[in-house]
Amino acid sequence: MQHTDLMHVLRECRSAPVFVKGNFARAHAIDIAMAASLGFITTMVEWAEFSNRWHLTTKGLECLTAESKARNHPTKRERT
Repeated sequence: MQHTDLMHVLRECRSAPVFVKGNFARAHAIDIAMAASLGFITTMVEWAEFSNRWHLTTKGLECLTAESKARNHPTKRERT
């Protein structure tokens, strides 16, 4: 899996409902599994209560924020 695929999954979970059995989740099943395994997304909405949607976790939001900052602020090497 490429880094961009993971970011695509996280952005989609943040911006639109991603249903567990929906078309997006089916098309990106490996990426969804990796994001969930890494703790970036979850179906848990409260302690021991789960939904049928993937939700971004705090860790996932932090990852998206860091990626966005890195994309908007290139390193010295990338600027030259």
